[in-house]
Amino acid sequence: MASHLTMNERKRISDLRAAGYTPEEMGEVLGRHRTTIARELKRNRLGCRYCPELAQQKAEERRRGRPLVRKMDRPEIGDQVRRGLTQYHSPDQVAGRMKRDAKQASQRISAPSIYAWIRRQKPHTWERYLRRYGKKKAAELRDKGPFVRTSTVVRPRRTSAAAWATGRAIRSWAASNKVQW
Repeated sequence: MASHLTMNERKRISDLRAAGYTPEEMGEVLGRHRTTIARELKRNRLGCRYCPELAQQKAEERRRGRPLVRKMDRPEIGDQVRRGLTQYHSPDQVAGRMKRDAKQASQRISAPSIYAWIRRQKPHTWERYLRRYGKKKAAELRDKGPFVRTSTVVRPRRTSAAAWATGRAIRSWAASNKVQW
């Protein structure tokens, strides 16, 4: 995911531009793509000059002015996700189908975004369509108490006579067939 230029990077761009660097060279120095630098210089110049403080201010204004539209709020995406969930498809399956069928990236949504949307909804509305709804995760079961896996050889022997005889029979069979424990 792309990250926004910081004020320090903008100051560095200003210094590099004053030193005569090209956008390609600035990009190498800053670890950014040359197009990012060229776009920054084009958007935020004042006449022929580049002012980092003004550039930062313009960028913040653009960010504030842009409305936050979640993909699930778009009817074409939201309806498709809801339809898939009601058919008991997992969010991964729904996202995979949308990725396969959608022509544009703006018509897709990722599985983590679907899970986040489900968690933001009223409890038990869309969660109930998930396959693991109501089932405990392995981590939750492990946290209930100490669970240590040990080999059957290391475990203590059973105390009943029938269990002891069964265990002895198995061990003698294993010994006669040269099975390693």
